[in-house]
Amino acid sequence: MLSARGLRKALGRMLPEALKRRFRHRLFGYLGTPVPAGRLVGGDGGEVLRVQIGDRELRVPAATRPDVEYHFRDNADSVEEMLAFVRAARETGGLLLDVGAARGLFAGVFCLQREDNQAVAYEPSPVLAADLGRLGALNDFGPRLAVRAAAVGREPGSVAGRVDAQGLIDLDPEPGAAAFPVEVTSLDAECARLGRIPDVVKVDVEGDELAVLAGAPGVLASRPLLFLELHLDLLERRGVRPREVVDLLVARGYRFESCRGRPLSAAAVAGSVRAVLRVVAR
Repeated sequence: MLSARGLRKALGRMLPEALKRRFRHRLFGYLGTPVPAGRLVGGDGGEVLRVQIGDRELRVPAATRPDVEYHFRDNADSVEEMLAFVRAARETGGLLLDVGAARGLFAGVFCLQREDNQAVAYEPSPVLAADLGRLGALNDFGPRLAVRAAAVGREPGSVAGRVDAQGLIDLDPEPGAAAFPVEVTSLDAECARLGRIPDVVKVDVEGDELAVLAGAPGVLASRPLLFLELHLDLLERRGVRPREVVDLLVARGYRFESCRGRPLSAAAVAGSVRAVLRVVAR
């Protein structure tokens, strides 16, 4: 018997492209949202943008504009995730480990919500990490927002990487492509280095979710709040069943909920038909 995801793929092979195009945006969260998580309120000479988040304002480099529009307005799933993340930053706070931080929007939002909040942002792309560091400087976060130009995986090491035209990191470059060594760390290794366990962990690593979580048995034993962007299609493309990610967390006592706070069963998470599923694990 086909699973929901298997049925979706089977139908996808049979349906005409014109019909699939009408529904594809729903798989990625483009459903529209009546409640934006924040809004652009201006800029400084075109180089810096100001983002209003509740009663607070975050300054970001102009290159971050697409991220702001995506997470605060355009993608309904991500807007709901951001709203839940802001609540967690205010109510839970503490130390965030932001894995796959990109230009640092989530890390910046976290530090903005409380003056004692801290974040370590992991971003192996030197292009994105540079914008991340600039975001920290623009908001005078100082040591509260630390940038680690490293990938996160099962264990410390090094891999070859390259940066594409959008500034994104590719950790599996084609043979012969210009590449450079990229440091890889693990969440447990980072906690040993920091001498501290995180209160919140956010993971957005485009299909490498299992590797990140497998490298964090010590962290997970302390039960931090998890914000997970599960790239279910990419996991399967890499030969990883989404159930493996779910089972790893269930074995460590985690339960799941939507970003709106609705309880989700492990089966619902693993069997979702969505290409990308954003969940909170407690």
